[in-house]
Amino acid sequence: MLEVMDRAEFDAVFRMMEEAFPPDERRPAVEQRALLDEPGFCLYVLRRVGRVAGFMAVRDFVQECGCTYLEHFAVAPELRGQGLGAAMLRELAARSAGMLVAEVEPPDTETARRRIAFYCSQGFCLNAHDYVQPPISAGRNPVPLRIVSAPQALDDAGFMRLRNTLYRRVYRCGGQGVSPA
Repeated sequence: MLEVMDRAEFDAVFRMMEEAFPPDERRPAVEQRALLDEPGFCLYVLRRVGRVAGFMAVRDFVQECGCTYLEHFAVAPELRGQGLGAAMLRELAARSAGMLVAEVEPPDTETARRRIAFYCSQGFCLNAHDYVQPPISAGRNPVPLRIVSAPQALDDAGFMRLRNTLYRRVYRCGGQGVSPA
């Protein structure tokens, strides 16, 4: 079901990313495209009827913090509610070593609560730790988020290892990040 994205599909994937994520939660296209050459980064796609129906941007941090990080994940709006996202998560979990982790918005809105409920229905736990996504790119703002993890919650030490890895490797802020909001 999940296949590594063909570079010719990047524009379609990036359009889906723009529709699914606000600017503070995604990079400009040129920076996102550059990630395709980074070791441990992979863009998987789900294809339906010859087009991209969903995607997962994934980073392998198993050696650093025991986790596979799901950086971005979306299904085309017209295909949501058909179980495709759940099937994609199950397949990614089966392929991944260690825990599977993702960032989600705090449960302050109905949309965020539905998204968290979706992850929880797939075996993820909403972690209680305070977490702020540092600016993802120049001109972007920090974003208060939460971490979901599967198959279990992160303990304090595991959360700190993950946070420090994300800050250093994804947000390139040397593990320092920003103070929680």
